[in-house]
Amino acid sequence: MDPKKYVGRAPYQVEKYLENVVNPVLEANKDVLGMTAEINV
Repeated sequence: MDPKKYVGRAPYQVEKYLENVVNPVLEANKDVLGMTAEINV
């Protein structure tokens, strides 16, 4: 049994989600990526 034969469209859907949803958000916020914050209570 090869599990790759039973995932259907999942790999394609993940690629499209990353391309259309995640990457635009990352691109729009690239100036703040990598910033760190410290919270003292």
